[in-house]
Amino acid sequence: MRQFGTLAAAAAVVCVGLISVSKVSAQVTLFDSGGFSAPAYALGNLGGQNGWINDPAASTRFQVVDIAGNQLVRAAGGTNGNSNTSWVFPDATYTPGALEQVVIEADIARGVGATAAASSFGWFVDVYGLTGTRTFRFGLGVNGMNQPVIIVTSRFNATTQLFDPTAPVANLIVSGPIAVNAFVSLKATADYTTKSFTLSANGTDLGLGFFPFVDLATTGIGDADLQVSSAAGRLDVGFFDNYKVSTVIIPEPSALGLLAPAGLVLARRRRV
Repeated sequence: MRQFGTLAAAAAVVCVGLISVSKVSAQVTLFDSGGFSAPAYALGNLGGQNGWINDPAASTRFQVVDIAGNQLVRAAGGTNGNSNTSWVFPDATYTPGALEQVVIEADIARGVGATAAASSFGWFVDVYGLTGTRTFRFGLGVNGMNQPVIIVTSRFNATTQLFDPTAPVANLIVSGPIAVNAFVSLKATADYTTKSFTLSANGTDLGLGFFPFVDLATTGIGDADLQVSSAAGRLDVGFFDNYKVSTVIIPEPSALGLLAPAGLVLARRRRV
């Protein structure tokens, strides 16, 4: 098994879950960044704009910038005095009802350092519950070959190679590699009844079934942070765009189908 720090590569055999083939319906938009576009967002520090709250350690780490006419959020690694982990977030406090799921979406891209050891750990969306405990995390890290990869923070049994709600918490590589500085549209759908989530990339489910929550006692979402996990001296940079938190209602199933594995399509596509 490949290792990078606490990162375990999960080339795992995972039990495929069952889902309803009925259509889902939108229910509530908890927060929508609107692509960080003007005039709602001005260039400069994201914290303080439109309800975004800075972790004190974030300082001016998360910046709204314009790249080729497209506004998005730039987040530096360990440069300019930034180090370790910091985040910025809007309040998304919500307790889902019966058959209601929470959907967290973000486009993420990342650069890399000269080597894997010189690269930041990752750029993530870090989801927390109503009591401030981590529920799960997803985003872009690097593998041992210094290539961007999709990572989740969930529960994984290294012996059985299965995602397991009784297993320890781990950071798992679940897809990749991905081109450096290429945006990936990630979408997590969280079920607070089953205490698990699914993840798709660029509209394609990763085909790994359901990832267990880290906090199995959580009953609702508190916030979903934009997070940089880095260290002093890291020179890489990452980007966030099209952040949104919403809910969907899952109708009572009329039929059940198996989730099918599918390949990733890693083309950049901006949502409006």
